Amino acid sequence: MTVGEIFVLLVIALLFSFVLVGALGWRRGTEPLWPAFLFVLLILFPVMWLASLWVDPVGPVFMGVSWVPVLLVAFIVILIIAAAVPPRPRRVAVAPTPEEETAAGVAFGVFFWLLLIVLVLAIIAGYYW
Repeated sequence: MTVGEIFVLLVIALLFSFVLVGALGWRRGTEPLWPAFLFVLLILFPVMWLASLWVDPVGPVFMGVSWVPVLLVAFIVILIIAAAVPPRPRRVAVAPTPEEETAAGVAFGVFFWLLLIVLVLAIIAGYYW
């Protein structure tokens, strides 16, 4: 995969990340959107890179990237992320304790890094098989 192909994938991932974070920004309230944007980008870009390696090329090619399977996989991942984002609560009946918030943050962080490690290993495997 050349630098041009990686650049095309990065641009597509940036566009999809902006769209998803912008569309779901109303669910998060007044929190800044940059952490959510970075999270979506860090998940979406390796998934799209992986799709360009493992999925058979179908459709037109732009700068060496068969973009139809890449866009389909990216769209499916975006739908999964959008479905996983909880809606903003209208009223907080009982505020979570700091221990509950810490446990949820640790579990989410571990899952995120394990997912990124698996994606990177799958990308490396895509170059050897």
